[in-house]
Amino acid sequence: MESRSTQYSETPSFQSDARVLIWNSTDTDAATIENTLHLAGYQNTFCAKTYKEGLEYLQNEVVEVFLIDMQLGSIDSLQLVKALRDSFAYRYTPVLITTESHSVEDTLNAMKAGANDLVKKPVLMDQLSQKIALHLKVSTLV
Repeated sequence: MESRSTQYSETPSFQSDARVLIWNSTDTDAATIENTLHLAGYQNTFCAKTYKEGLEYLQNEVVEVFLIDMQLGSIDSLQLVKALRDSFAYRYTPVLITTESHSVEDTLNAMKAGANDLVKKPVLMDQLSQKIALHLKVSTLV
């Protein structure tokens, strides 16, 4: 009998120039997500810990993907998603919510606010990079 072993690639076969804004008030979560994105080939990332810091970044940069933590701290993350959807510049930009919650209600509320997808914590590189790639591809069709 032949033995098969499945090997998983540490890094995907693509590199992305997409600019990703990670909105997360927790240093360790933000650093983990940023490192995960770098390993997945996304080098243009910025971590905003506060609402103000993220808005200041958006004044000077165009973002292709938002990763917003459900428990952002100083502001309601779902209100932030709604505000992004109300803005002309980011109406169709992919918004992924990172969360520890497994609640159906939280998922529905995030989707109603305008999130494209949820990413469960702990964040897995393959899952995150696949979701970002999918939503970037879909956003180019809009």
